[in-house]
Amino acid sequence: MIDELKKGAVVQFSANWGEEPTMFNTAQVTRMARDRSWADVSSVWGNKRVPNPDRYMRVVTDPIVIYVKEDDE
Repeated sequence: MIDELKKGAVVQFSANWGEEPTMFNTAQVTRMARDRSWADVSSVWGNKRVPNPDRYMRVVTDPIVIYVKEDDE
């Protein structure tokens, strides 16, 4: 299943659900408890342990968008 919450999955937190996935509102799962009581995630903002990940995180299945700003000279 592609949208399974497991190690290596790219996730979005519940505060960002409904927004376009970008590198600033997504994280990657680095560790997961066997009983799924917590998950460690890594993002551009740092590392965090999230309790009850099934409630607060959702796997991103859409492509992540990166905007490149043109240099105006």
